[in-house]
Amino acid sequence: MVELVVERKTRDSGKASFEIETVVSDEMPLAERVVEAFAFGLDRDSRLVLISGPGETWQLPGGSKGKRETAIERAVRGVREGTGAELVSPLAFAFRRTKPIRGTKVDESYAVLYLGAVDPAKVGPEATFFTADEVDPAWLGEETPDVLHAALHTWRALLD
Repeated sequence: MVELVVERKTRDSGKASFEIETVVSDEMPLAERVVEAFAFGLDRDSRLVLISGPGETWQLPGGSKGKRETAIERAVRGVREGTGAELVSPLAFAFRRTKPIRGTKVDESYAVLYLGAVDPAKVGPEATFFTADEVDPAWLGEETPDVLHAALHTWRALLD
């Protein structure tokens, strides 16, 4: 397994502390530990599709997965519900690992990020495509998981 940790930080909520790592990897975590999935949908011109979020923020399609849903199904559903289009040939390429440090009994958990193709002709008005240069990580808002911010940097690196 090849893992590249692109970001590592600690988050302290007062009662509990967590270490959060964003990892680009050729292998994904165990399915039962994955609680969220997001889609990094690109068109033929390598533009990224984002959906309108709360206020003036943008976000990647996806979110918490349902009880009987796999991570890839959640990513595909997130694109369909958020844009009206289908995510084609999704490939998991990164994840966010959250490890409890103190003050909680929750287990380590993961969010998986998928890369796939999206047809701009099928995208509804609630979604917009952006080039790597147009995407500002600040658009994604404070509530958006850290893996999304790191994914933008990964995407830019892949395009260089």
